[in-house]
Amino acid sequence: MRKEPQELVFTIPITEPLPPQYYIRVMSDRLLGCCNTVPVSFQHLILPELHPPHTDLLDLDPLPISALKDLQFELLYSDRFTFFNPIQTQIFHCLYHTDTNCLVGAPTGNCSNIFPRSFVQTRCYNGLNYFCRKWKDYCS
Repeated sequence: MRKEPQELVFTIPITEPLPPQYYIRVMSDRLLGCCNTVPVSFQHLILPELHPPHTDLLDLDPLPISALKDLQFELLYSDRFTFFNPIQTQIFHCLYHTDTNCLVGAPTGNCSNIFPRSFVQTRCYNGLNYFCRKWKDYCS
């Protein structure tokens, strides 16, 4: 048996009113009698809001399509517009320059579904195959 520590990641539902502590019992399904019980105190626990607020639309200057810094991709948009709309401007950096998760919920008709897909195609074209395998989207 290895002497390396094992890391467990799990979610525990918390109900109101908040109890003073939970007891978490971890048991092995392979080793007989191998279990551990750990008390988890909730005395100084700070919970997030039940319904976190949405992100406000910031008053940003419209971003020109030249921000893509790739002539081929600029040509994809140049026949439709020369500047990104406010929602596209706000999500541009997150979608184009990072691998972080991003949920875009926006009204119909503002290119909120075409825009992220185009960015994914751009990232895939530039050789980021790992990113392409991880992409999931839902549009309604």
